[in-house]
Amino acid sequence: MCKLEQFKSEASEKGLTLLGKSNSPESYLYRFNSCGHTKEYKPYELRNTNPVCNECKLEQFKLEANEKGLTLLHKSDKRSHYWYQFDKCGHQKEYKPSHVRRRQPTCESCQIEQFKFEAKEKGLTLIRKAEKFGNYVYQFDKCGHQKEYQAVHVRKKQPHCEICQFEQFKLEADQKDMSIISKGTKTGYYLYQFNECGHQKEYQPSDIRHKSVCCEFCGNSHFHQKTYVYLLLIHNEENSFLKLGIANNILSRQKNYKLDKSYTVEELDSVLVDTKFIALEYEKNIHSNYTSNNLDHSIMNEIMASGYTECYPVILEKALLAEIDLIKIKEKELKKVA
Repeated sequence: MCKLEQFKSEASEKGLTLLGKSNSPESYLYRFNSCGHTKEYKPYELRNTNPVCNECKLEQFKLEANEKGLTLLHKSDKRSHYWYQFDKCGHQKEYKPSHVRRRQPTCESCQIEQFKFEAKEKGLTLIRKAEKFGNYVYQFDKCGHQKEYQAVHVRKKQPHCEICQFEQFKLEADQKDMSIISKGTKTGYYLYQFNECGHQKEYQPSDIRHKSVCCEFCGNSHFHQKTYVYLLLIHNEENSFLKLGIANNILSRQKNYKLDKSYTVEELDSVLVDTKFIALEYEKNIHSNYTSNNLDHSIMNEIMASGYTECYPVILEKALLAEIDLIKIKEKELKKVA
């Protein structure tokens, strides 16, 4: 068998018809029997390959693209990639045809816009992609703190700022004359310390918020002990403020503030009442009169570990001393009646 007949026979075995020599060296022009399209091959290359019609392959790619809501535009400079256009939005992206065939491509530009919209609905701003795959960095619009989330988490849940939440827990603890020491051993629990006695116990923040908690070691005994309502002047070279509070032991209470050593604490005045219940009521009434003057809790918490919710500017010294005097007068009158 001559070479030409051999080439024709090999072509027939591959579903091709050899038409004749092409203009390219050592190449021949072949016709695909199934579709009629033609293509050049070198016989020895044809022998070791499974010939594919480029035109039919491209038509198949276009069909697969249309089925996925895409239009195939043209070949990419990247090997085996093509440029596709999303029919719905007009954005373009490079894909391998196999990716289009096996998956459902999504427009990342439109997806990001959707994620941004969903973030805004939850009080967040999407900042950027995170290093962790599938995560994005979001910023809480209300406070400016940032956290990583998956977009699906933002869509299905209501994200909350854990930093601000913890500050709220600390504030609620301080209002109950307690301090948060650390996270608890159980999920959702924190270790709290009773400022008055120093004993510690784990609680859920909701217990502190909604219940009346007391030290299990001391019971309610310290609530029935004589308690001071006091006013302190706390100052250093750069800062000064007033602290109104209650305590069975004022000096012991001061230690719980954990102030920087640069601060000096002066007791301006105090009055001793029969029980902590009474002291709490006096303190509550005074605070309600000066709510608008209360110093910023977050700033004061940087200065004091506890007691930072009842601090006032020094300009209120006379007014708050007058409040202490009123308590003294009331207590004297009550003792006369008794």
